[in-house]
Amino acid sequence: MDYSIEIVFYSIFFNYFVPYILANRVRLGVSMPQAVQLSSYLTTWNTLFGLYSDPETFGTISIGDMNDFYDIVRKYVDGLKQQIKSTVGLVLTTTDYKVTQIHKDVTPRGSIPRPEEEAAVSLRKSTHGVNYFSAYDVANPTKAGKPKDVKRIGIRLFTRKRLTGEVVEVTMADLVILPDSGSMKFDLHFLDTQAGDEGFVAVCFINDKGEKGEWSQIFPFSII
Repeated sequence: MDYSIEIVFYSIFFNYFVPYILANRVRLGVSMPQAVQLSSYLTTWNTLFGLYSDPETFGTISIGDMNDFYDIVRKYVDGLKQQIKSTVGLVLTTTDYKVTQIHKDVTPRGSIPRPEEEAAVSLRKSTHGVNYFSAYDVANPTKAGKPKDVKRIGIRLFTRKRLTGEVVEVTMADLVILPDSGSMKFDLHFLDTQAGDEGFVAVCFINDKGEKGEWSQIFPFSII
C-alpha cells in the first residue's frame, strides 16, 4: 500500500486546525461562510482519509482523488492562514501560531512603492472543474505583463451552492485568501461535487516587499 506520509501528517494537522479555527472564529476574523466551508472540508476529508488509511478499504478510493482533495484543502487552508495573518489589529498568540502553523513573512526592505494600479480580473475560459482567469491593470487592460514593481497577484475566493429566491450579497469578508500567483494568468480547480456552484473571485497587486494594493471588485462566475 502506497501511503503518502505527507497526507498522513496533514490529516493530523487538519483535525487540530479546524476545531481550533471554529472555536476562535470571531477573534481570528473568520466569517461564518468560511467556517461552514471549512467544516464541510473536514467532514469530506475524514471520510476519504478513513477509506484511504484503512488497509481493508485502501483500494476503494482512487489515490488520485485523495491527492486532488488534499491539494484543494491545502490551498484553502493556506489562504485562510494568510487571511488571518493579514487581519489588521489582530495579535496572534503563541498557541495560535503553534496550532495553525502560521509563519511570519520576512519582508525585504527597500524603496519600492505600494502598488497603486487598480487591479481587476476576468474569466478566460471554463472547463469541467477548472476556471481560468486573468488579472489586469484597469488603466492598461490589454497589457499582458505585470505592472511595474508588481511581483505577485493576490487572490481571494468564495464558493457556494447556487441560490434560489432571495439573493444574498457576497462581501470581501466572505472571500478567503488563496496562495499568490506569480503570473497574471491563474486557474482555480474545483471538485466534481461543486459543479453548478457559484464562485466569486477578487485580485490585488503585491510588490516585492509583500505590500498589497487595493483589492479588485468581486467577480462572479459559475463552476461547471
